[in-house]
Amino acid sequence: QTHTTRTFERFIDAVLASDADYREPGRGEQVVFSELLISVLHPRASAADYDGHLHDMNIVVRAEYGDFSVLLTGDAEAELEHRLIAAGVELGSTVLKLGHHGSRTSSSAAFLQAVDPEVVVYQAGIDNRYGHPHPEVLLRVQRLLNADIYGTDLHGSVVITTDGLNYQVSTTTASDAIAAACIDINSAALEELTRIVHIGPERARQLIELRPFDSTSALRRIHGIGAARLKDILEQGLVCPIE
Repeated sequence: QTHTTRTFERFIDAVLASDADYREPGRGEQVVFSELLISVLHPRASAADYDGHLHDMNIVVRAEYGDFSVLLTGDAEAELEHRLIAAGVELGSTVLKLGHHGSRTSSSAAFLQAVDPEVVVYQAGIDNRYGHPHPEVLLRVQRLLNADIYGTDLHGSVVITTDGLNYQVSTTTASDAIAAACIDINSAALEELTRIVHIGPERARQLIELRPFDSTSALRRIHGIGAARLKDILEQGLVCPIE
């Protein structure tokens, strides 16, 4: 199966017309940039092994810099995830980019647990027609992992910087990135509260039990919400100011 969209064809034409060194890497290949190591985990060396869905040929890479690592999964779906686990490749990473924009066909429980990230990032447009990310996937992440979740639909650009030991996540949200009314934490229902970053169903239940709040900073009374996560909540801009 060959990808034939005009965008893809223009991309290939541009690459071939340039002086770039174009090649298709396979599992086991590595590229080193000073102290940064990039390892190709998928696909296998031979493209002839694949005759199914295009996503089966998706490239998966793991970047490692000191003690910090990122797993970039592209549009990998559950079947490919299981192949990676079976292959015994190194999956554990500090940051995981969710496969296929957080689609329900990706991010299986076994794969999430194998990666065991501290930060999870997904890429999705606001009100996209595909329904990404799927709520089922976000709930699975919240249930299985003790990880912070960032999405481009809520946070705009997500930038992670590291010195190889420590890392910092920063977001840049355009003024129109959050196309929704603010959420009153003293009256909102549980489902609405889960739209707030770092507030899954369990923390939403805690929030409801701890009401009323006299300030947004009082959200730190919720187990697991510290200064860093409170900062993310405030920067997201979904919580209504408390007068």
